[in-house]
Amino acid sequence: MATTAKISERAKRNLKRVQATVRSRTGRAMTQQAVLERLLQQAARDPESAMEFMVRDRPNFGPEDLERIRKNQFDLGVATREEDIDEELYGRGRRGRKHGRPA
Repeated sequence: MATTAKISERAKRNLKRVQATVRSRTGRAMTQQAVLERLLQQAARDPESAMEFMVRDRPNFGPEDLERIRKNQFDLGVATREEDIDEELYGRGRRGRKHGRPA
């Protein structure tokens, strides 16, 4: 049973690019669903490699960094609602959030 997943326009372009590369190198057409399934199979087979790739570009904050961030916080005198933060981070109309995180 297929499930729909929303992806950004940038991700869609990348998926099309991978799809075209597969076609040019193998001479065979592959659906976008098949490309995604193969990529996910590879990630499931080698989760360490997949995780290394996924966290590579994330900043690694240590306790000292977090303490420095906390010390540099200041009040701007503006009340901010969680909904405003969610809208700014995730866009208007997002549903299914719990405690400010996407579902």
